[in-house]
Amino acid sequence: MSFIRPEVSGIIWKYREPIIWVPVMLSSLWMLMNARGFLMIALCAVKNAESTAFLLVSVQRVRFRQATASAGVVVIDERRVGYFGPVTGGSLEMDELGELELIMADNEPQWRLTDKTGQCITVPTAAKGADGLFDLFTALPGFSMDAALRALEARSEVDVSLWKTQ
Repeated sequence: MSFIRPEVSGIIWKYREPIIWVPVMLSSLWMLMNARGFLMIALCAVKNAESTAFLLVSVQRVRFRQATASAGVVVIDERRVGYFGPVTGGSLEMDELGELELIMADNEPQWRLTDKTGQCITVPTAAKGADGLFDLFTALPGFSMDAALRALEARSEVDVSLWKTQ
């Protein structure tokens, strides 16, 4: 039996990372404000910068996650992405990735990953495990997560190319 309403529990679960990092950042800020001596001030400043960076990344992760569930499962093994859906599926090596696009198909946003040979897989952004793509996408050289989040929130009918290999 839960004493928390399911709606509130869902919101807490969605924002779990920022909920954890806000008190850590505030406590490190409080320690910085009350620190005495150069070494303590330096250590507290580093801790504050670190917790602020983690807070910003956790807010990006919240924006990256999609609330609605979609069919299929995303499996990430090392640098290999696999999508297993009811109709389509496939796998792709991230080292062979040639282009990353955000497209609208069947009224839902989907990631289209195309390798250098032209083979592509389409992954719904709300598929189970799709939030794991966040770390893979941020590792791409020159990839802008802010641009991807803006495109994801805009839900444009136009295909958006987010990254291409140089």
